[in-house]
Amino acid sequence: MAESSITISRTPPDFKSMRYDFLREEGLKHIQNLAGKVWTDYNLSDPGVSMLEVLSYVITDLGYRTSYPVKDIIAQNPDEPQVDIRNFYTARQILPMYPVTFNDYRKLLIDCDIHDPSDIGCPIVGVKNGWIEISEENEQHFYVQRALDKLDYTPEVTGDERVKVKVLYDVLLELDKCEKYGDLNENTME
Repeated sequence: MAESSITISRTPPDFKSMRYDFLREEGLKHIQNLAGKVWTDYNLSDPGVSMLEVLSYVITDLGYRTSYPVKDIIAQNPDEPQVDIRNFYTARQILPMYPVTFNDYRKLLIDCDIHDPSDIGCPIVGVKNGWIEISEENEQHFYVQRALDKLDYTPEVTGDERVKVKVLYDVLLELDKCEKYGDLNENTME
């Protein structure tokens, strides 16, 4: 009995995302439409064409991988010893940075203005400067009652520990001075 050799089929894949030549040609057409007057070198030696080829390869690789069922992608080889590989990451591991910083909030505070075009002496009044700091102390104290496994505003016994909330902030604003409204940093307004 003759064994058939394993070969790569010459028929193109069904999905366009798995056809490297198609993706490369479409990318070149798109580049010619966008920058045909400026960019005229479409040879293999051009760095832009090299980047297009890498992108086309990556898309074909992703197209190939996504054609598999998800259970096959995330499963381990059953012939090998099973290890806890932690396939899925937590949100803290994937997004380790804060999307907004203290300086971003500070800029938002400083950009708060009241515009009064009819007023000659004081056309813009608002926040001159602002500071945001993590608060050391929360206004309302609350305590952990370990025996009852709950939080309360008053300690039941002397051993109840006070909870320090770490997400409270102190905001200090320096307001503008104006002839019409006076010094907005004082407690009185004229």
